[in-house]
Amino acid sequence: MIGLQLLAPLVLLVGCGYSTRPDHGEQALADGHLPTTAVVPFDTNSYRRGLEVRLSRRIADEIRSRSPQSPESVTRADWLVSGTIINAYERVLSEDSDDSVRESSFWIVTEIELRDRSADRIIATTRITKSQSFSVHAGRFRTWEQASEEVLRETAEAIVYWLEATDAKITNKKNSGS
Repeated sequence: MIGLQLLAPLVLLVGCGYSTRPDHGEQALADGHLPTTAVVPFDTNSYRRGLEVRLSRRIADEIRSRSPQSPESVTRADWLVSGTIINAYERVLSEDSDDSVRESSFWIVTEIELRDRSADRIIATTRITKSQSFSVHAGRFRTWEQASEEVLRETAEAIVYWLEATDAKITNKKNSGS
């Protein structure tokens, strides 16, 4: 039963694509259509399982919220975005006099790859690190779960910003004839 619960979000992610602007692309421009990008489910090297599914879902949601482009499947998208959570960890920031944790931080390090599916080549790669501190007793975040959700949201936003910047560079390069 747990396997089916984990599989359902991945099935939804297979059809998550977008385009940041109408004038980008590699083969798609040559073919005269608007290229799309699909989110490939992320991998993880972290012992904190499930973060990769949550991050993939967050990226797809961020893409949908910023683009009118309809989602495309991994097998039909022009560009594929994929990645790996290299590390996800908690760091103690402060303790009480009795060594109880007062404040902690959650960190996530992610490597991302953008691939042109038709040419089967990597267009760009990057590494994004995000963190969020939280207080066990009071403050903005009361639990590790809340802090990790905020870090995943910020990471997804940073990935989509990176995709848009990469898209703009490719478009400018093509328009300048370079």
